Amino acid sequence: MFKAICNFDRVTPRFLSIIFGLGRKTASFDENFMTCYRNFSIRPEKKGKGMKYEDGYMCEDQSRQNLYESYDICYNIRHFELHRRDLDDPWSCRQSAIHQKYYFANGHSKWMIVHPPTLFGESLKDTDFGKIAHPLGLHLRYLAAGAANWREYLNLISEKLTDLDRKVSFPKSLKDFDVDFSFGQQVHVLSRKLSHAHLILENTLDTISSLKLFADKVTQMTNSSRSVVDSFQSELQDISSELRSYLLTSRKLLDFSEDIKLMNNDILRFRDQELLYENGIKLAQIAQSNALVNKIMVMLATNTAGDSRTMRIATIVALFYLPASFTMTFFSSSLVEINVASNSRKGDKGAPGMYVHHEIWVAILTILVLASLTFLPAIYWDRRGKRRTNTVTFGA
Repeated sequence: MFKAICNFDRVTPRFLSIIFGLGRKTASFDENFMTCYRNFSIRPEKKGKGMKYEDGYMCEDQSRQNLYESYDICYNIRHFELHRRDLDDPWSCRQSAIHQKYYFANGHSKWMIVHPPTLFGESLKDTDFGKIAHPLGLHLRYLAAGAANWREYLNLISEKLTDLDRKVSFPKSLKDFDVDFSFGQQVHVLSRKLSHAHLILENTLDTISSLKLFADKVTQMTNSSRSVVDSFQSELQDISSELRSYLLTSRKLLDFSEDIKLMNNDILRFRDQELLYENGIKLAQIAQSNALVNKIMVMLATNTAGDSRTMRIATIVALFYLPASFTMTFFSSSLVEINVASNSRKGDKGAPGMYVHHEIWVAILTILVLASLTFLPAIYWDRRGKRRTNTVTFGA
């Protein structure tokens, strides 16, 4: 439908390329595309009668005003508007395209404007188009409306950068700086927005320069008064100067954001160095503690070896006295008797004698049973432990 409208009104096909460059709301295609197209249409009866110049065909005996039927100019701009959504950034970058077809015969224009800036639409409500003297006069309002919110937008970014700068610029200890990787991400987001704004401003200024050159050609082909031309050029120069100041501001804020990035990187780097130094000290302390523990363990091992030697000596001494103790205990028990009366039966009075009771086998049998009940469970328990250890080792 839009193509049909453009064909019916003989709109330059290049305006369609601008419209297609607007992209979609759900995508970011051609988000940096900005251009300006200009074209003069020759009267049908004059075609083929002149000599070709850079801006069309011109008859040798005809003026440009009589040669051209109309002109087309179209371009797109990008501007910032309040989106009125609950977001951290209240501004959104919007696109708009404009096309003008001007007829030299009657001085009338046909306009096509897609997604105009809000202020431009409001300014048209009480506009008397008959009082717009210059053929390109409406472009001034269009460009001024697109540049109206630049100051507030850049001020908002400047405030955010200033808040971030306060976190890294005040002198204090490295541990007191509340910065991390997310801080650098915030600065990066603002820097990317500023880069986009800087590119838009440069492209808009290029569009204004093209419009100025085109206006000079149109002025030569129309009967506009000198005051109208001077007023148009003055207003266009004011818009250009204002945008150029915003361009310088965006450049300054970009440099400011780079300084904040460098400061943040320095803080993180020095903090890492300080942490490495502190970790090195702690590791040295741990190494000293380990050395002290190892020294203590060596002392304990030495003392244990001394105790083991002492225990071996004590065991040897005990082994030396154990037979004597067993012998004395055996002979002092009630199972053995030493008396004189026992030998008188043989007729040897007065000679000492020793008598061992026949019940001694009870004591020997008891000793063997108790020894068996002690050693057999110990041997069984030891073998079971070795079998479990071997099973765990092979399983691993």
